[in-house]
Amino acid sequence: MGIIQGLYETHLEVTNLEESVKFYEEKLELKLGRYEEGRRRAFYLFGEKEESMISIVERKEIDIRHFAFRVSYEDLHEMIPFLDKKGIEVVCGWEGLPLDEPVVYPWLASASVFFNDLDGNRLEFICQLPLERRPDYEKVAVSLSEWLNMQKREI
Repeated sequence: MGIIQGLYETHLEVTNLEESVKFYEEKLELKLGRYEEGRRRAFYLFGEKEESMISIVERKEIDIRHFAFRVSYEDLHEMIPFLDKKGIEVVCGWEGLPLDEPVVYPWLASASVFFNDLDGNRLEFICQLPLERRPDYEKVAVSLSEWLNMQKREI
């Protein structure tokens, strides 16, 4: 398997640190680990053992980034209502797929819900599905309901 055990941290650039801190704390309910006014940076630790970290850093000009928060399969079903309740728009990762259910990547057997932060950084809730990967599946992405129906047909 190799020596890499997972991803520990990532960093996002934002244009307004105070507004972004509100977004990550109030909307995504992340707990602030450290705030550095002088460096215009905030750090959030999360996960069961705080084994992951994201920092947001204020810049005048930013590059839009993407990263995904890992969630459980059981919690994935609650992510769209969670975002809706927080006033965060779900955005589709693939053209033409519905916004009212997660997107599945058959080659990974993972499912995602996409949304943006205040600066347009593409964020994602993702989980591994309790199903077999399908690297041979013709479509790159399908709706969760299509994926589940396909699995039932093949059992």
